[in-house]
Amino acid sequence: MSPKQAIEAGLAEYIRKEGSIGVVLNALGVGSVAGCSAVSAGACAVLAIGAAASVNQLYGDVQQVITGKEAKSALVQALVAFGYNETDASRYQDYVDTGVLVISVAVVGGQQVYRIASRGNIPGLGQVKNVEFNPTTGQVTNFSTNRATTQYADGSFSVSDWTGYPASVPRPPVGTVYRLLSGTEYAEARKLANSANAQLRRQGGVPVGYEIHEIVPVKYGGSPTDPANKVYLPRATHRSEMTPWWNRLQMDLKR
Repeated sequence: MSPKQAIEAGLAEYIRKEGSIGVVLNALGVGSVAGCSAVSAGACAVLAIGAAASVNQLYGDVQQVITGKEAKSALVQALVAFGYNETDASRYQDYVDTGVLVISVAVVGGQQVYRIASRGNIPGLGQVKNVEFNPTTGQVTNFSTNRATTQYADGSFSVSDWTGYPASVPRPPVGTVYRLLSGTEYAEARKLANSANAQLRRQGGVPVGYEIHEIVPVKYGGSPTDPANKVYLPRATHRSEMTPWWNRLQMDLKR
C-alpha cells in the first residue's frame, strides 16, 4: 500500500467512526470543507497531508517512518509516559492512520527511540509536538529539529546539520553566514536572479530538463547574479529534494 493509499484508508476509517472530517481539516489548518475549493473534503485532506510531508522533519536518512500497529502502540506508550491516561491516549491513534501524526524510528545513543511529530495543530496535543520516546527507559522528551545551530544578534545564522542534503549537489562554502531576506529586499534580489538565469538560458547554457539552482539560495542572502553561486540540477532533484530541504530549514527557524 502506497503512502497516499494508506492516508486515504485512514481518512475513510476516521470518517466512518466520527461521521465527519472536520477535525482533521482543522488540524491541518484547512479550516473547513469550504477551504478545499472544488475538491472533496477527503481529497483535500490527502493533498494537505502530502503538502505538509514535503516540509516534515522526519524524512531524514537516519529515521524510518512507520505506520500500523507499531506506530499506534508507540504513540500510546509515549502519551501515557507523558501523563495521558491510556483511554485518552488511544483516541489519538486515528491521527496516525490519517497521516496527521507521523511516527518514526531513530537510533539515539545506541538505543532505538520513537519520534512523534504532528503535521497539524491537534486539539489537546500541542504540548507534545516533536516528542521522543525511549521504550527501553520509558523516558519521554521533546526533541528539536532545528538545523540552524548558531544564531547571531543581527538575525543571521550558520548551519552545521546537513542531514538529508543531496550528496550530488554542492553545499554552500564552509563558514557561510546566512540571512533570510523578505519583503522588497527579497523581491528585488529574486528579480535580479531571474534576469541572470534568463540570460543563461538564452545563451544555451542550461541543458534540457535542468533548472538553475543558487547554491546559497537568494532567500538566504546568496548572490543572485554570481555564476559561482549557480549550478544546473535535474528538474526532479531541484523540485523534490533541494527546494523542500531549504523550506524545512526556513520552518525550523520559525520554531
